[in-house]
Amino acid sequence: MSQTTSAAVRPAQPEPTEASAADNKRSKKALGLLFVAVFSTLMSQFIFLPVLPPLSRELGFSELQTGLLITVAALMVVVVSPLWGRMSDAWERKAVLLVGVVASP
Repeated sequence: MSQTTSAAVRPAQPEPTEASAADNKRSKKALGLLFVAVFSTLMSQFIFLPVLPPLSRELGFSELQTGLLITVAALMVVVVSPLWGRMSDAWERKAVLLVGVVASP
């Protein structure tokens, strides 16, 4: 019978290089930019949706038309999101994200 030790043997971790540090810094910068883009998009929705009912009344839309406008916008997000996902799998994700950021209001 062989004796086993209770301590697990861990492989040695490679030392971080300048290239990996630069990649990490670039990744953090890209993640920060993505956060700002998503945050601004969400904020535009939070600002736009409360203003929409009074604005639509002023423009002469009925409550039904306003509700349909909001519903269709939400349904389009549900329908188009998988298509954007497939496009980002087929193309480079960065290009698809840039198109989304530039094309969003």
